[in-house]
Parts: sequence; structure tokens; C-alpha cells
Amino acid sequence: MSKLITYSTFCQKFYHDRESVLKGVTSKHKTARYFFTILLDDDDVCDDPSYLRKIYTGESPADVYLNKMADCFEHDTVFDALQKKIKKDKLSQLAESFGVSNEKSVDAEAFINALVNQIKELVEHGGRANDVVANEYANATAVEFPVYRKKAEAKFSKIYTLLYADEEQPFYDFFVCNKIRNHRRAIENNKSVIENVTLDKLAESSPFIILVGMGGIGKSMMMRHLFLQSLKNSRTEKFPIIVTLRDFGDEFDNIYDLMWNSVHKFDKSFLKEYFCKLLEDGKCQLLLDGLDEIKEEFIDKFLHQLDEFADRYTSCQYVISTRNFLDFMNMPRFKVMDMLPFNKLQALELIDKLVYFPNEPSIKEKFRELLDKSLFRTHKEFARNPLLLTIMLMNYKFFAEIPEKRHRFYKQAYATLLRSHDNSKPVAYRRAFRSVVDPDDFTNVFSEFCAKSYRKGVYKFGQEDFEIFYDKIKSIEHIDSCRMKLRNFKYDVCHSTCLMYEEGGYYHFLHRSFQEYFFAEYYSRQSDEIIKKLGRKIDLKEGKMNIDIYALSMLYDIAPDKVEQFIILPYLKSIFDGKSGDTLYWNFMKKGYGDWEYIITDGSTLKKYGINREPSNMYTYGPDSLRMQLIIENVLKKRSKINVNINFTDNNYAKQELANGFFYGLIHIRKGGKKFYEFLRVKDGDNQEFILNRHIEFIKKIYNNSCQVIKDDNGELVKFGTFYSFDFDLAISSPELYHDFLCLWKEKVKEVYDNFKNIEKYYHRLIAKYENNTDEDDDDF
Repeated sequence: MSKLITYSTFCQKFYHDRESVLKGVTSKHKTARYFFTILLDDDDVCDDPSYLRKIYTGESPADVYLNKMADCFEHDTVFDALQKKIKKDKLSQLAESFGVSNEKSVDAEAFINALVNQIKELVEHGGRANDVVANEYANATAVEFPVYRKKAEAKFSKIYTLLYADEEQPFYDFFVCNKIRNHRRAIENNKSVIENVTLDKLAESSPFIILVGMGGIGKSMMMRHLFLQSLKNSRTEKFPIIVTLRDFGDEFDNIYDLMWNSVHKFDKSFLKEYFCKLLEDGKCQLLLDGLDEIKEEFIDKFLHQLDEFADRYTSCQYVISTRNFLDFMNMPRFKVMDMLPFNKLQALELIDKLVYFPNEPSIKEKFRELLDKSLFRTHKEFARNPLLLTIMLMNYKFFAEIPEKRHRFYKQAYATLLRSHDNSKPVAYRRAFRSVVDPDDFTNVFSEFCAKSYRKGVYKFGQEDFEIFYDKIKSIEHIDSCRMKLRNFKYDVCHSTCLMYEEGGYYHFLHRSFQEYFFAEYYSRQSDEIIKKLGRKIDLKEGKMNIDIYALSMLYDIAPDKVEQFIILPYLKSIFDGKSGDTLYWNFMKKGYGDWEYIITDGSTLKKYGINREPSNMYTYGPDSLRMQLIIENVLKKRSKINVNINFTDNNYAKQELANGFFYGLIHIRKGGKKFYEFLRVKDGDNQEFILNRHIEFIKKIYNNSCQVIKDDNGELVKFGTFYSFDFDLAISSPELYHDFLCLWKEKVKEVYDNFKNIEKYYHRLIAKYENNTDEDDDDF
């Protein structure tokens, strides 16, 4: 049997024979009081020495305060407090009193972590619990696969960046942690926001998380942070793995092999049977980085494999990072969370951390002052994005003005990169290239390389891939072949410009946003016929995945007339030509949005079972078409994604032919008897009992909560709502059946209808501009 410890005996180890282990805690009663005040307000804790002394000796119980601590227990808060309070020279003595072997020096973090877990046990059990410190410490210091942990930590704790492209730098020297919030929430200061993000905090929200963020927001940085924090805080109970998803497909067509290799490449002793055991024990924290970087032809295969993998290993933790490019309703087990842009304090913190021209500190000082006073307000799109903010600082040295257009911003950044790695040279210095004489020739070649690889969804290159795309570059034909050789071009992209770097036999872009910029720059110079071909492919399945709205927006900004005439106008013709009335509006919805998914809850059933909350019917709705998104954001200057929250008051929308699944209810019972309800969607055709029971087992294992599915008196699953999927094609083919839907989309979702009317006017302006205007303009001759 495990040895027991009380709150009293726990305190006595910190103060004994008039000697304290805690800084500034000089008596028995202060020791007993100190641990309460870590989590409770000072005014809420009694300061009567006599009463507190009895708690210290065990004559009075401590459960009054321990119960209060249970409601607000924060592991990190307690850890930080103890780390600052415990005297370093007393650490070994304290560890020995808890039965920790002192044969070798005590690992302070592992020991304090064990103390925190002991306090948590005492809090949860009213002041009398199993003595866990020695066992927790032994587990924490008996590192599983130390070679992997050491090598992976060494790799991910350093990184190349724009400012330090020549040499890797310590990750935490410039990392500032974004806040994260529930994708369904729209208010930043509510309880859905997570600060100082860790895997433990994410697990409290859900074991299946998708982190969504725009380019440059720091998704891969966040994944590194989560990985490093897990290595630091959980030696054996958890096993974090970073998996680079762009490797899925060409290199690994099996998700299991890709995950296993993410460890095996660091530690050749890591056999597949070890990986299988870790998965079955639920120890793996799988950090799947870059869902949007999987090639389009492999994405469905990956999602199918991931679904099966998660079915089999439900007790592991999954975190996926991605840009917002998918309909995440098709991944119902995953909770979608947004990575928030920086606020002003975070932006200033990043600038404070960055080391830039240390010999000229006034550059950064002036930029910081400008950022604080005006730039954060006037250039919020750039200042709230860590990557773009870094570029702003770099550009500031060489350019007095910071442009508002993204393509001009990157043009400046490119010019800055050519200069910034020769800080000793005068501003007018132009770097010598090996592959060209004229830097403009290099720009043309590199732009074509970026454009053709970006269209194919290729973001990193093995030696063979690099050569394949190099051989496709037509602009090379006009350059001196004695200089423009593959090896010289590789040298220039990695060293002369530092736009790419080589690591592990692969070439990577310093950041993918530069590939997007050069894609736009390249196509802005192409013929009308090539732009027409690009327009025809943009919304095709094989094209849509590989072009991001940021790249298309930059192309529009650089060459607005070409994009309007050859990309936007043909698309709008397919919507408006030959259509009228309601059919026209439905065609607009079909070509722009695809379909609509919604929930109808059963209010009487909720009331019958005493449930006061419903499955949320609030969600973010946006265009399915990239060209529609471009028009709304760049022409109408509106947000393309809107928050939709429709509460249905009748059954006109409960169409049986549209039903696509049901919502079932689960009751969670926490310690102390507190209940809360969870609703789980199960698709049509899935095994409801299996999915629900699997989820219940997971809840019990991870959260130690009692959990049960809600059934009726006959033992049948209770349906609390129905999930529907409405394809707008149905309204075109059978308008008489869906008249109520038309009214809803015109009246309840007015923002979409307003966009329709404005885009219709815009279409007629384009017709007048590009097709009806046949008069010659004398100024052209």
C-alpha cells in the first residue's frame, strides 16, 4: 500500500527545528498559510497564528482552504511560486525528507513538479492523500528514449529566422506566445481565450485540437513551443512528437510510418514496437505541423488515415496546425481553435527581444517608439503578425516609409534581405551573385521557380525536386549559361539572398510567404493567355488547394486589370449570365459557397432531460470559392468569413432528405458531483454506440470524470438535435421545395445577400469596362 501524507506532515518538511526551506517564511503558522496563498487571495486566508499553528501540527483540518484551492488549481502557478520560494541550498535536504535519493544532484524542475503534484493530491483529497513525491520524481528522471529527447530538443530549441538567416539562434530568445481562442467565439477577452499555451491547457479543452492561423502568425513556432514545454515538464508520462506533414505523400504514404520516423530519425534504437506501445498507453502527444502543406492529391488519403488512426489510439493527444483552407465540419472530433494576432504589448515584447543592428541601437529604439505611438494602429495587419512585424523592423533601416500594400511590403523586404546580410557595407552596396551579373535576372529566375513550385503545392525540395523545377525555368534561356548553373543558383538562393536554406538534405523557404509573393510577382508579368489559364484552374479541385488567398490578393494588387479581366470576369459570367430571379441568387450561392450545414435542436427533449444548454449553432461561414473570397475581401473590402447564428423556430428547415447525422448527449460528473453536458455529433452511417462508448472511455481515462451517454427508459440513445447538409444545387433544381431557405438567406443572413447585390453591380461595371468600351482612346497613340 502507498504511504499516506497529510497537509500537516507536508508543511512540517518545509519548516523544522526553526529552520525554513522557504524564503521569508519564518514560522510554523506562516508555513501552513503560505501554500494557501499561492492560489487564494491573501485577504481570503485567515492570519490567526494560533489557528494556523494547529493546522501545521495537525490539530485542525485544512480542508476549508484546500476545497477552495480545488476550484482554481493551476499547475503552472504553483510551480512558478515554489520555484521562486524554495532556497536553492536547501533543495537536496528537502528532497531527502520526501524520500528522494540524493546519490546524484537533484533535478530541481523534476522535484518541484513532483511537489506540485503532491499539493494537487492533497487539495483533491481534503488534506490526506498518497505520498507521491518520490515516485513522481523517480518516473520523471527515468527518461524514456533519452537520445531522442536530447537530439530533438537540440534541433527544435534553435531556429533560422529572417533576422538571423546565416546561423541558428536560441528559440526562446525571440519567441512570444500567441493567445488562442475557441474558433466559435468572437470576443477576445472571454473565457475561451488561452494564454501561455501548453499541451496540458489544450488538453483541458479537448484532446483533438486544430490550431488555425494565417501565414506568418507563428503556427510552426507554436508547435515548437508546445513540444519544448512538454519535454521540459513531463519526462516520461508524456511523449511529444513533432510531425512535419508536408512529408506525407511523396516520402511517406502511411501516417504511422511518418510519425514513427519523426522519432526514429533522431534515435535509431526507437523500434516500431516501442512506438506502438506508447500509442496504446496513450502517452503520445502528436504535434502534426502544416496540414495545409500536404499536396492536394494526398490530402483526402491523409484525413482518412488520420481518422482511422485516431479511432485506434483515442487516448493520445492530437494537435494539428494549419492555415484555414478546409471545411473543418468534416473533422467533427477535432475542436478548431484560432491563433490570435498579437496585441500591442505582444508586438512590443517581440521587438524588445529581437537583436537588430546592435551597433546602432537607435534604429530599434526609434522603430519601437513609432510602433507604440502610431504604427500598431495605422499598420495593424502587419504589426499584429510576428513575421510581418519582423520584416517591418528590417525595412525600417533602409526605407523611411512602410507601405500599406502587402506586395510592396515584400518588395521592400526582398531589397532589405539583399542588404541586411552585409551590414558593414554602405546602403548602396549590391551583393554579387554567382548565377547572374544583373540582380534583376536572378529575380526573374527565382520568381519563376517560386511560381511553378507554388502552383504544384511544393514547399520544400529534395535534390531531385529542386533540379526538376530548375529545369522548367524558361527565363534561364536568356542568361549566360556559364554563370547560370544549378549549383550557382542554389548558392544564390541560400547565401546571396538567404531566401532559402538547406537542412537535412532538403531546401526550405525562409518563410512560405516569400514563395507566395514571388508567385504573384511572376504572374503579374505574364501574357493574357497565361493569366486566363491560371483563372480557369484556380477553383478546380487540383488548383484550389495550392493557391492561397494571400498570393492571389497580391497578384490582384500588382496587376488589378489583368486579374479583373481574365480571372474575375469569366467567373462572374458563370454566375450571372443567363440567370435571373431566385435561380440567379441560388447560382451565386452554389458557385461561391458550395453548400450549407446547420443544426436543429429538439427543445422539448432538452427540457425533458433538464438540460439548459444546446449544441451551438453558431459558426463561421465563408466562401468555398477562392475567387469569391478575393472579390469580397479585395473589391468590396469586407470580411469574407462571417459569424452565423440562426435559431430555428419552426420545422420548415428540418428536411429529412438533408439530414446528415445526429447530436447525442453525454453527462460528465466531476469530483464533488458537479455535472455538465456535452453534445457529440455522429455522422449517418457511423456506429453510434461504438463512437460514444469510445469517447466515454477517453473522458474517464484522461479527466478521471464519470461520464455516461443519455438514454431513454427503453435504453435507446436520445437524439437532442439533427445535423443537416444543404447543397444549393437542390434549390436550383427544385426551387418550390426550398422557398423558406431563400427567405432565410435573404433576411437572416443579410450580409451574404448584400454581398450578392454589390457583386452583381460590380459585374456590370466590369462588362462596361472590358467588353462594351470599344472606342479607341487617342491617348494610347
